[in-house]
Amino acid sequence: MFLKEVDKIEKYIGGLPDMILGSVKASKSKTMQEVIEFTTELMEDKTRAYAERQADNKRKSKDIARNNQNHQPYKRQNTGQVYTAGNGDKRPYAGSRPLCPKCNYNHEGPFPPKCNNCKRVGHLTKDCRSRPANNNNNNNNNNNRNNNN
Repeated sequence: MFLKEVDKIEKYIGGLPDMILGSVKASKSKTMQEVIEFTTELMEDKTRAYAERQADNKRKSKDIARNNQNHQPYKRQNTGQVYTAGNGDKRPYAGSRPLCPKCNYNHEGPFPPKCNNCKRVGHLTKDCRSRPANNNNNNNNNNNRNNNN
């Protein structure tokens, strides 16, 4: 039941990939060692050639950096100008009304300032010395009703 050398070679060649099968058959090697060495050389050559082809098909890093604009055609360029801060200068008032020294607004006439806190004339709310008036009467009335019942 032992296979002869020729039968081993035939069986080995039958299991090879189609891309090198014809070349190995054409070599007409006589020993199993010769067939294995020849097959190994062919496979190394094929894999080296395949690796070179794959490397040629890959994009180079220079190409990616150079052609980056083509991948995002709708991206807006130079958007940094929108976010830059202005010079911070206020435009001077161009109207005809004078600047009021009390309220620091431009209006006509010597209107006496009125406090929104104590409702008195003569000072502004920011200069008011009295306590803020409690204008929330609804809560006071609700509390009184609850206590009276």
